[in-house]
Amino acid sequence: MDILPDIGRPPSFGFQESPEMRVDTVQFGDGYAQRRPAGLNNVRRKWSPSWSPLRVEQKDALYEFLISRQGVYAFYFHPKTNAELVRVVATGVSWTQDGRYFTVSATFTEDFGL
Repeated sequence: MDILPDIGRPPSFGFQESPEMRVDTVQFGDGYAQRRPAGLNNVRRKWSPSWSPLRVEQKDALYEFLISRQGVYAFYFHPKTNAELVRVVATGVSWTQDGRYFTVSATFTEDFGL
């Protein structure tokens, strides 16, 4: 499986991780509720990295890699806050231009596939 390419620049500061927790809840008539994890992998992490400033060749390499995965095919990503590689799917990708430089932003969702 592929690893996110090294374009010579780590994600910019402000890099964010936000876990999504799925929980099954049963609500009783007296206000009491019972909760349990919804499945084996009920906590799915999401990241919103962005890379800036990038030259056109850096933007093209990163953007084309992410778009070629079509939001379907997973790859490995190394969050700077964690030591391990994480299997993710790019669920959103965009780029902007400011003069000669570019910014690529993405949303990565943890993938538990085989």
